[in-house]
Amino acid sequence: MPRERRKKSCNDVYHIVSKGNSKIYILQSDIDKRRYLSLMKNKKDKYGVKIYAYCIMSNHVHILLKSGFESLPLYMKEVNQEYAVYYNVKYDKKGHVFQSRYYSSCVENEEYLLCCIRYIHNNPVKASLVKSITDYPFSSAREIILPNKNQSKRCISDESFQIIESRFEDIEKFRDSHDYFDNHSFLDIREEQEAYDLERIRNLAGHYVVDKNLESVNIIFKVPHIKERFIRQSAEQTKLPRLKIENILKTVEKSTCPLLSNSSDNN
Repeated sequence: MPRERRKKSCNDVYHIVSKGNSKIYILQSDIDKRRYLSLMKNKKDKYGVKIYAYCIMSNHVHILLKSGFESLPLYMKEVNQEYAVYYNVKYDKKGHVFQSRYYSSCVENEEYLLCCIRYIHNNPVKASLVKSITDYPFSSAREIILPNKNQSKRCISDESFQIIESRFEDIEKFRDSHDYFDNHSFLDIREEQEAYDLERIRNLAGHYVVDKNLESVNIIFKVPHIKERFIRQSAEQTKLPRLKIENILKTVEKSTCPLLSNSSDNN
């Protein structure tokens, strides 16, 4: 079945999502996320890309950007291909790292653009990884709200700051706007929700091991009464059906991604 042709934005602004092939955790560690961010930053000038917002999760990446219709696929291809080479060498893997191609959606007015920024920044909050958007180190929330004086380290464009400054009295008002996040239908919301649910249960499992002083996460999968307690607790916290949590646990069990951050990557 032929793939649907990409739509051209009237103002060249797009919301992009790149996902790991077969839901694998392609951005497992902090080092991996920094590598992808570096590629985004280093390639943008070459293709005339202006980045308005981004968030790098463990198994997918969101980028809100402005780009010519012809140069956008070249930019994404180079970023993803170079990261795939890095990933396969580092983890001794072969084959595809990303899904067949990235998703894209046209962002054709300023109101939708601001909704999209909030949506992207709230990714790690919605996945229960952090409580505040500025607690997550791999999104543009920190770049915008806690800006580094050294502008050369920025990944996002000055245009992003200009848009925000024109719509909000100050940066605190912009930050507060994220609390009024609406569940706008961005891209494939069903697949997006599945990614969130997987991340939430994976994160809850990691913290459950620590809180209960378990030897390893494998105990959750192998000891029936512990698994039952975890599923019951997770259902109360997430409001997800038990069967869905059980199916997610099977995916988590097979995953090679560490359940908690690798502290050695933060050094």
